Amino acid sequence: MKHHPLISVLCFVALVLVISLACSISVDPGEVSDIATQVSDIVDSIEIVITEEPPTNSGNTEDPPGNTEIGPAPDGMVLIPAGNFQMGCATTSMFDCSEARFGTGGSHEVPLHTVYMDSYFIDINEVTNSQYAQCVAAGACQPPVSHTYEGQLIYNDNHYGDPQYGNFPITNIPWVDGDNYCTWVGKSLPSEAQWEKAARGSSDTRIWPWGNTPPNCSLLNFRAGGDPDWCGINVNGVVTAAVGSHPQGASPYGVMDMAGNVEEWVLDMGISDYYSYFEPDAWPSNPISGDRKPIYGKPEHIVRGGPWNTDSIGVRVSTRVFGGGGPSTLIGFRCAANP
Repeated sequence: MKHHPLISVLCFVALVLVISLACSISVDPGEVSDIATQVSDIVDSIEIVITEEPPTNSGNTEDPPGNTEIGPAPDGMVLIPAGNFQMGCATTSMFDCSEARFGTGGSHEVPLHTVYMDSYFIDINEVTNSQYAQCVAAGACQPPVSHTYEGQLIYNDNHYGDPQYGNFPITNIPWVDGDNYCTWVGKSLPSEAQWEKAARGSSDTRIWPWGNTPPNCSLLNFRAGGDPDWCGINVNGVVTAAVGSHPQGASPYGVMDMAGNVEEWVLDMGISDYYSYFEPDAWPSNPISGDRKPIYGKPEHIVRGGPWNTDSIGVRVSTRVFGGGGPSTLIGFRCAANP
């Protein structure tokens, strides 16, 4: 055990005391030896006190759950830390989560329940035309749906292949090609729970990714106030916006476009009453509903986030839409990855 620096000083002082006693007092040599022994015992007791290890933290020493030892996020992704969050619709003064308020969608979003998630990474932005084109070039993905007009190949509303729109979100691809792309880059589509935690954060039950301030065109690309037009500028038939164009509308983790622009494929199958399968606070870790009976008796995949042509209700964090699985001008995606 490493001694405290004061030990050397104390030993020197003790030696001086013994010598002084021996020189100034006429005592029997045996008594001097007894005094030296007593002084030595005192120094040893001081040494024991000083060299005792400091107490460790008396709090809970158990390691927190989840994969806490992880490195930095891969390029273009952000870390979502392990822990609980509240998933689903929370009744507020603006929204009461009732079926009457949202039509059939209301019952899809309740009950509000606690979900524990291990740490994971998620793309900051939606996958773009130029990123997806690399997968097509590699033969791992199919090009987006298109049609021919006057001999020209037209990619519906996203101008896929035009460098001017390379940073716009890919659309018009089916769920399977979103899944293929994420697999090709070593990731996966996010589960509903992963998507929603990345959009909402873990500190509250906010209605939209940025909070409870009603949407406006500085926060996202959507149809404001039910207007016939939308926030974006319809240039050459392109109704989406470049990814990351609305940083003020970012989620608590800095994830962009989790509301508006395009709604996004997630990994889960579409189960309308999935939230009612479990007790509100007994939700399984990282839930994926693929083992449940699909809605309407056929495969239905969930899309989240709301597209450019919807209103403030459709872009709420908790909104769940059953997108079938086919391509749409409204649907894109992003990827997630485990550490």
